[in-house]
Amino acid sequence: MDVSILILEGTLALPSVGALELMLKTSALHQQLHGEDAKVFRPQLVALHPGQVATMGGLELSIKRTIDEVERTELVLIPALADDIEGDLERHRRALPWLRTMYEGGADLASMCTGAFLLAETGLLQGHRATTHWIAQELFTQRFPGVELLPQRIVVDEGRLLTSGGATSFLNLLMYLAEKHLGVETARLAGRMFLIDRDKPAQQSFA
Repeated sequence: MDVSILILEGTLALPSVGALELMLKTSALHQQLHGEDAKVFRPQLVALHPGQVATMGGLELSIKRTIDEVERTELVLIPALADDIEGDLERHRRALPWLRTMYEGGADLASMCTGAFLLAETGLLQGHRATTHWIAQELFTQRFPGVELLPQRIVVDEGRLLTSGGATSFLNLLMYLAEKHLGVETARLAGRMFLIDRDKPAQQSFA
């Protein structure tokens, strides 16, 4: 399964890089269980522009592929934005038509943390349900009144549009995707191997 993990200048590296590594490790576990020919995640990092991408905190990542080179993918992971959410939305508007094109071409879109804002900005979440980091939920509701926000939820699956809650909730999203695409057995094993609590309590307990 081809997975494009978007990396954006000035945003958080942890969810995107963590997603890349966990998908690779989960795929290896899946092959151990079901053989080398089993369906796996094939993740890659993609950026808006070629070359170095400086993430929040100054970490620079060398990204080999740009969105212009990705004509088709099966899943796109949208990264968590930085503290200036509305500023990030303006800075990274170039990603919006690409996300819509990938969706129209058959790709599922899944956002991590405040990446839900970028997904909602495409207009694709209109009339759907979503979640995002608890600290940004008021702003999300103000900006996207046509999206039904489920503030308690860690993961919301609307079929081909998925959103996840704040911070390390991306781990739960990845385990959810593993179960959805690779099966319950692999997801349970991955959760045990990576010490991920697949039954994380609702977000409001942290708020």
